[in-house]
Amino acid sequence: NAGASAGAGGPEKGGTDVGGRAATDAAQAAGNAGTAAAPTNPQPDKTAEGAGRNPAPDGSKTIPLKPNEATRIGFEFGAEIALAQVVWPASSLGGGGFLRVRSLERGPALELAALYLTSAALTPNADVSAKAPAFTLSACPTRMHLRGALDLDPCLAAMAAHLSVSDSTAFNARAPERWFWSAGVLVRVVAPITPRIGLAVAGGLSIPLRKRRFITTNPEQLVAETPWISPLLTLGLVVGP
Repeated sequence: NAGASAGAGGPEKGGTDVGGRAATDAAQAAGNAGTAAAPTNPQPDKTAEGAGRNPAPDGSKTIPLKPNEATRIGFEFGAEIALAQVVWPASSLGGGGFLRVRSLERGPALELAALYLTSAALTPNADVSAKAPAFTLSACPTRMHLRGALDLDPCLAAMAAHLSVSDSTAFNARAPERWFWSAGVLVRVVAPITPRIGLAVAGGLSIPLRKRRFITTNPEQLVAETPWISPLLTLGLVVGP
């Protein structure tokens, strides 16, 4: 009986051990399956988070796209009065308007101005008078900020004027006409009055590219000529962006 009991108990205990190992193996297999189904380091949705970004060359990171850095330009215009000497010994006073194209990041600017100059505005009773419609072109490579709210524009400038000179003392006086060309430098200082309006003061010196002389024949005498250096001063209002 003891042997039978032992024999009967042996298979029963062994069956219990086999069933436990089978349950343990099934639990480990289920755990491994769950681990494989759920990655330990889930990747973010690049479609949602990476919109508007450039991938890095190695594909490991995303880099934000830079905004458009294109240079912005603006237009300025205004009116000015001018004092100049395009013939000697007379000085001329006049005025006109201008249009300027400028980079809004304190970059270069290009200006075209139209003026009308006459010596009669300063010396109405002089024997010799001169008048000249003129055009000036200035190119300013940069804008410099001074103390306070002042801005300074250093420029290269050129002028073209159609001179007409007359002498009232000459017999049968006529007014010969000649073209005047000059090139030089100009400096402009702008002070703001309002956010869109400024006061501009400019001064420049230019050298005439061709000498002009005006001589009367009866009597024969030199009445006017282009100077060695031609100064120009302007004062005006500028409207900009």
